[in-house]
Amino acid sequence: MQCERVMKIAIGCDHGGFHLKTVVVRELETLGHIVLDCGTATLVPDDDYPDFTQAVGQALQRGAAERGIVICGSGVGASIAANKMHGIRAALCHDTFSAHQGVEDDNMNDRSANERALPSTRQLRRACWKRYCQTSIRYS
Repeated sequence: MQCERVMKIAIGCDHGGFHLKTVVVRELETLGHIVLDCGTATLVPDDDYPDFTQAVGQALQRGAAERGIVICGSGVGASIAANKMHGIRAALCHDTFSAHQGVEDDNMNDRSANERALPSTRQLRRACWKRYCQTSIRYS
């Protein structure tokens, strides 16, 4: 299933989000999006989310990507780190309503996710990514 609008999406994770990132990359590519993988490329137990969150944020800042996704064990640390960067507005979303409203009303450009908390079905996870990518900012 293709999305109506193809986007460049930067994605990054640490060891706590490595397995989920591989799934999300496949799902986004299946939807027709172009994915800029900002790491980690291999599972390294002592890497940490700020490095990869920064890489995603920098891709957004320089215009190499329209949206970003950062994944860590809880999703909280990556969200906090992303929001410290100029022009980055990140939030942790577990449902399609938050993914949609975060973009449309709050100008969210970086979504954080977690691998270890709140197990979700593949269908719900895919619906959240799709909604995040399809929603346009209402106010600019």
